[in-house]
Amino acid sequence: MNFLRALCCVLLTTLICHAVPPQATSESVDFYRFQLGDFQITALLDGTKPRNPTEIAAQPERVKKQLKRHRIDSSTVASYNAFLIHTGSHLVLVDSGNGESLVESLRASGYRPEQIDIVLITHFHPDHIKGLTKDGNLVFLNADVQCDKRESDFWLSEEEERKAPESLKERFALIQRTMAPVVEAARLKPFESSGRLLDGIKAIGAPGHSPGHTAYLVESGDKGLLLWGDTVHIEQAQFAEPELTVKFDYDQQRAAESRLNLLRTADERGLLIASPHISFPGLGHVLKDQTGYRWIPLPYGTDF
Repeated sequence: MNFLRALCCVLLTTLICHAVPPQATSESVDFYRFQLGDFQITALLDGTKPRNPTEIAAQPERVKKQLKRHRIDSSTVASYNAFLIHTGSHLVLVDSGNGESLVESLRASGYRPEQIDIVLITHFHPDHIKGLTKDGNLVFLNADVQCDKRESDFWLSEEEERKAPESLKERFALIQRTMAPVVEAARLKPFESSGRLLDGIKAIGAPGHSPGHTAYLVESGDKGLLLWGDTVHIEQAQFAEPELTVKFDYDQQRAAESRLNLLRTADERGLLIASPHISFPGLGHVLKDQTGYRWIPLPYGTDF
């Protein structure tokens, strides 16, 4: 009897020790860091959201065909990425996302919001500027916010808001609420045209998605990184058919023209691309093929 009792205890202990644990549910993909010449680049994740590309496409049937080629039925996941550039002299953030988890990702990467001294904005859509402020306060206390003057003049204009269709009224109001603390603190510093902003950083006008949509070219040594804002929303379709647009492009024809220009430049110069809505970290190259372009993701762990 004692032997059986002891055997049962041993078996029970063995089962407990070798029990399969429940599936883990936590995830942690906050940032991705690499070197671009002498500059340090950090991709920061501000979250992801499910998205049906055909619902935002201006040519849904053509997009549907491209999705099918990629074995996607309808739903995909959009990333919301921002990018941090350490030049050695400046700590520059490109876009601020929705502000959902950007600060947490920034801190996880080893930096604090108050250390950023410049924020470059590609355009004023909420998912690129909402992270600038929280509860009416500045998030990046020591940073000047720079953007194309056409962008700020449009979205911060009461006249443009009055002329806007009802579908855009709410967006205007949200943008103006978000930017008010930046303007009141005299931190908004629009630039007049494309060209050099800092050593190693240039603005490139890419209007269409919004009136003053801007890309930024970062160069260190012989290396180049193109941060192109919302040039591509639907990666499964707009590389293969760059003329495809989305419903919320301000000027669809100019948006397509800007996309083609940036794709051509990136391909011809072999530039690395940083994209806010391509799957995190949103880094890769483009390669011209017979009909359009292909997206080549940057291999993990690569210093460019």
